[in-house]
Amino acid sequence: MLIAADTQKQTTKEDKKLLIQVSEFIIKVYDNSQKQKGHEERSFECHSICRAVCLAIPDLRCVDGVYMGIDMDAATGDYKLYSCAHSWLVLQSGSIIDPYPVGILSIGPLLIVNKGNYRVFSGGRYIEKPEALDQICFRKTWRKARVLHKLYLFN
Repeated sequence: MLIAADTQKQTTKEDKKLLIQVSEFIIKVYDNSQKQKGHEERSFECHSICRAVCLAIPDLRCVDGVYMGIDMDAATGDYKLYSCAHSWLVLQSGSIIDPYPVGILSIGPLLIVNKGNYRVFSGGRYIEKPEALDQICFRKTWRKARVLHKLYLFN
């Protein structure tokens, strides 16, 4: 894994170990889901994925809130902030693992540094705000999380 020097200083061995564990969880769930009939119709989102990961890896804490984005108005040159409801995982060190990053195609979860010089460009985009998910049906979210956890346990 290639990591910038400042980022390297802000991450721990435990952070990297947990990133690998979450990656293995995602891969195993994906592989096992492909063996299931009707897997094409299943849909999961960050809220259920994070809860499922926490069921399997209790060293992580699921956080609900908003993910911040920024865009520039081409006509005025003004910047505008946007937010969307999102869930992610927080480690003891304060770092973030995002197993389902917003608007990013990735082969695995992202480890987000949440301190140091680059925090504003990484962890600063994640704002803990549980009320942002008031419109989410948590019964359905937890049902999906349990399905994902079962797929993880499936051999």
